[in-house]
Amino acid sequence: MRRRILALPLSGVLSVMVLCAVLFFLVTALFGLFNPRDTSQPEGAVVAGALRLARGEPLYLDLAKGPYITAMYGPLLYAVLGAVVRVAHAEVWGAYLAGRLVSLLAALACAGLVVHLSLRHGASRNAAWMAGGLFLASPLILPVAYSSRSDVPALALALAGVALFHRFAGSARQYLAAVPLVAAAYTKQTAVAAVAAIALTLLLARKPWGAAAFVAAVAVPCGVILALLIQSTGGLAAVNLLEVPGASPLSPVSRPLGALANFLGLAALPLILGAVALPRLIQGEDGLRLPLVYAGTSLLASAAASAKLGSDTYYFMEPLAATLILSSAGLTALLADGKRRLGEGQAVLVAGVFAVLLAGSVGTTARMGEYRYRPNSEVIRLAAAAVGDALIEDENVALKCGKPVTIMDPFAFAYLERRGHWDAGPLNRRILERRFGIIILRSPVEHPSHYQGETYWAGTTLEAIGRAYRPEGTVEGYVIYRPRPDSGLPAGEGGRS
Repeated sequence: MRRRILALPLSGVLSVMVLCAVLFFLVTALFGLFNPRDTSQPEGAVVAGALRLARGEPLYLDLAKGPYITAMYGPLLYAVLGAVVRVAHAEVWGAYLAGRLVSLLAALACAGLVVHLSLRHGASRNAAWMAGGLFLASPLILPVAYSSRSDVPALALALAGVALFHRFAGSARQYLAAVPLVAAAYTKQTAVAAVAAIALTLLLARKPWGAAAFVAAVAVPCGVILALLIQSTGGLAAVNLLEVPGASPLSPVSRPLGALANFLGLAALPLILGAVALPRLIQGEDGLRLPLVYAGTSLLASAAASAKLGSDTYYFMEPLAATLILSSAGLTALLADGKRRLGEGQAVLVAGVFAVLLAGSVGTTARMGEYRYRPNSEVIRLAAAAVGDALIEDENVALKCGKPVTIMDPFAFAYLERRGHWDAGPLNRRILERRFGIIILRSPVEHPSHYQGETYWAGTTLEAIGRAYRPEGTVEGYVIYRPRPDSGLPAGEGGRS
């Protein structure tokens, strides 16, 4: 038996490990698809934008007037989801499921593109498939791999642009790569690393005019589209796309350093495997130039983006994908064309390190996975039955209760207020006048919800709630507030102001 085990090919042993990790990811994703609550923040805001487009309403709203709902991403994802919802005649739950499925399919596409790019850069078939599997097995892509967000679709478009450029490099058709790269930028504004990597690769190949032309092929359409959006929305697109995402404070040192440290820990296996290809990189092998430059530019872009409050581990999905393309070269060397057996000393060491680090990734995935469903149907029913409008902190409850949404993602508005870009006065007056029949928060106003250490609501709004409303109890973990009896108006009277 021992002899048989030691005779197993190393490639087969590692492939089984990766396959098990991918199956675990798929099980986790299946749970996440049908989770009744938001799997990430602000998933509900994306769903709300898609629903507006499906109903023929404007995507970008005037944030100075109610309802206070942002659309912080480019219009492409909203438009795709809106079209799906309209064709399928879906309601809120259907919009959630559609958005989550789009992200999951995009995650699978990302893995496939990692495989394709690995093969194009000289990796063996086994090594390339392992690299794609390690992308899905990484906790860096959870929970956004099955969440209605822009992150994974934007990455899939960026990788498609890199694949097109590599396929047609040196010919006029290389500019076809600009199409998915422009689409990526209008899915998520920070999807710029692939463009920078391609331009830098052309510069290293001593093609400065080619680099400039490629940057222009992406930048000019992006600029034209932005100008048309701003003009057609009376400037509201600029507020939503540019002003709102930059409303939260930056931390040029602490958050990027912390995020980089987290990336190094969560992507330890791909980084170690990439280091195996170091001799080829030192020798200046041209075939690995693009993935090496892509790994560097994406890491810098992700670190810069993580300086914004609200960033999370999934900001580093792009450097993970780029690193895995390099890792496939390292894996190819370790597997020795499938001839290396587990009984060899180096093979045992590789299998042991691989098993330990991959088990760590799976364990982190298990902790981050959305396995335990926390129902919110009772609080939705309570909100729907309330007299008049409802003010609800949780976007999921606000969308599903059937009442007009007053505010969504108050965290963004709290920072807009602090910077003087939003006036909470009209909302606060509605609260003080007891215009809401019910207010539903995740935490009591004395100990308000926090996100990354910052208060989720504007302080003046919390103060208004505390003055005009009293807690009634908790339902499914939510704190229920009703108007205080010292009001001049009956609870909920007055409707919308």
